[in-house]
Amino acid sequence: MLVTCSPPFGLDAGPPPRYVEGVSKPRKEQPDAELSFEQAIERLEAIVERVEQGEIGLEQAIAEYERGVGLVKRCREILARAEQRVTELSGHLSETDTADNSAPRPRTDA
Repeated sequence: MLVTCSPPFGLDAGPPPRYVEGVSKPRKEQPDAELSFEQAIERLEAIVERVEQGEIGLEQAIAEYERGVGLVKRCREILARAEQRVTELSGHLSETDTADNSAPRPRTDA
C-alpha cells in the first residue's frame, strides 16, 4: 500500500509525496512517461490481471486504475505520433511520385 503525504486538494505548492518507511517502498521502475508502447501495454496488462484476479484491495485497485488510465494515455500519444509519421512519409511518397510523373521522359520513338 502506498501512503503519501501531499498538500490539500487543489493546492499546487507543497512538498512532493514522500514514502513512509515500512509501509511502502519507492519503485525503481522506469517512469510511465518514458515507456515504449510495448512496455506500457505490458504494464497495463499486468494491472488488469491483478485487478481481475482480486489480488489487490479496493483502494489499491483504484490507484491501479488511475495508473492504467495514464498508461492508456501514453499508448495513445505514441500511436498518434506514429500515425503522424506515417502520414508524413506517405505525403513524401506522393510528392516523389508526382515529381517523377511530371519530369520529361526520354523519347523512345527515334
